[in-house]
Amino acid sequence: MRLRPNPVEALNTLPRVGDADERRASWRQAVAALGRAQRIDGPPPLDGIEVSELVSAARVALDRGLADDLDWIAPSSRAVALYEISAALPPGNERREFGRRAFTHLYGGTASTFAAVAHRMALGNAKPLDTATLRARVSLVTDLSIGASVNSDPLAFALVARRELFDRWVAQPSSGALPARRLAARLLERAAREAVTRSHQGDPFPRQLLRSPGVRPVFDRLLHDREPLVWRHAAVARGLLSGVEPELREEIELALDPALSPTEWRRAAVSLVACMSGDADTAMKQCRSLLKGPIADRDPGIAATMTWGLPVVIETEPDAAEDLLDWLTATLRLDVAEATVELLRDVTNPGFGMRAQEIVRDVLDDQMRGADPVTGYIAHRALNDLSQDVESEGGLLQSVRRALIAFESKGARMAHELALETAARASSAMD
Repeated sequence: MRLRPNPVEALNTLPRVGDADERRASWRQAVAALGRAQRIDGPPPLDGIEVSELVSAARVALDRGLADDLDWIAPSSRAVALYEISAALPPGNERREFGRRAFTHLYGGTASTFAAVAHRMALGNAKPLDTATLRARVSLVTDLSIGASVNSDPLAFALVARRELFDRWVAQPSSGALPARRLAARLLERAAREAVTRSHQGDPFPRQLLRSPGVRPVFDRLLHDREPLVWRHAAVARGLLSGVEPELREEIELALDPALSPTEWRRAAVSLVACMSGDADTAMKQCRSLLKGPIADRDPGIAATMTWGLPVVIETEPDAAEDLLDWLTATLRLDVAEATVELLRDVTNPGFGMRAQEIVRDVLDDQMRGADPVTGYIAHRALNDLSQDVESEGGLLQSVRRALIAFESKGARMAHELALETAARASSAMD
């Protein structure tokens, strides 16, 4: 069986290899290994290399142009490898040159590249992530469209797993302004996704950490936040974790007691929908029972609230998510139609929810013909949002979505240009 390449051994050979092809092969072997390695705990991948050997290898890579010959590897892996080398080098020209190349990818690359490098930074020297520019990017990669190709879950868990980072990124913001609380809740949701993934791989540490005494009070604070923009993410995180923590599933079911209030019901309903990500059949039956039961009679708005738990289900169990969305839109309620439009305009798969779209169009058409002009205007705006795709000129919302898609597919520079255009349009509209 062929063993995986060891980056330490591959880099050590660079100064001693005379043949250019062999030198290039060793370099590529090292870069591939550094770009592929996944590390949550334990020492960095270059921890075992002598500093003098690493400096010599880095000097050879710079002098021979190898450090710039990286088009053969994926941008995210390339950026991670450059960062790992720069982080292991001592202060000096070599570290400066590798760091410059790594941060060029970090600042100008796609969302996937940023998420990969930021994850490594969070495992080591994470102070640069506290700068406004990088903090904004962290917020963006946790708030991309439903079904985006970017995996920010490892980054989010790294920010939660280290005590000092958890304090700066989640604990303190959980009592701050709305944008800070919302980001803290999104990080917990993404960390919960990573915890469930690793739990299924046989690693219990992440889920245990998220249920530990140090994290639980902050989790509960965000779950009971007054703003739906905040608590919906904590509720989804609870629903995800309930698949590997049975007591959370019991907590969700107890919160759906008819003797309680909409405050508990709505949070539990969002968690119940998120449960479909791990147990689609059982959770679907419970969701249908909820929609037909006394709670929905006393709180009809709970149907619209349930759409907030669907994004993660759309990514993991799209057929089940579509079935539940059909059930929700069948209530023929305006608030459900609005919530469905908000959900669908953030889904990358254009074929998702086609049946629900038809129901929503009929509901909105009926409301537009109603006697209430305010309701008619709301229905008109929602119908307009449903009809516009992301490539259309549209309004400010479409412009923002195009910028986010550009960050995912083209890079930060293109996204920044589109964002500036959007800001200019918004400013012009207010004049």
